[in-house]
Amino acid sequence: VGRKLHFFATVMVAVGTLISTFWILASNSWMQTPQGFEIIDGRVIPTDWLAVIFNPSFPYRLMHMATAAFVATAFFVGSSAAWHLLRGKDNPAIRKMLSMAMWMALIVAPIQAVI
Repeated sequence: VGRKLHFFATVMVAVGTLISTFWILASNSWMQTPQGFEIIDGRVIPTDWLAVIFNPSFPYRLMHMATAAFVATAFFVGSSAAWHLLRGKDNPAIRKMLSMAMWMALIVAPIQAVI
């Protein structure tokens, strides 16, 4: 597989994961802070789908979980690079992998602490 196709596939997996995160957290947020519905004859009937999906706790939960995923990924990639370096596989690609992971962690970890 060529480099461009590999990069495209990686981006598609990341985008798909974020879309999945969006819908899982939208449903979970609605269960925690329900909005946009009426109870008619004992049944929950949506009256405003935008209020159901974008309820008050949704933005916070989405940012918190997406940032947590970035932090976890940065440390996973960094630990993989460190493992290779400790095993004596010192090459420029592994050093770049460790550097990129630690820079990512340096950027997103403080954001996660604030969120």
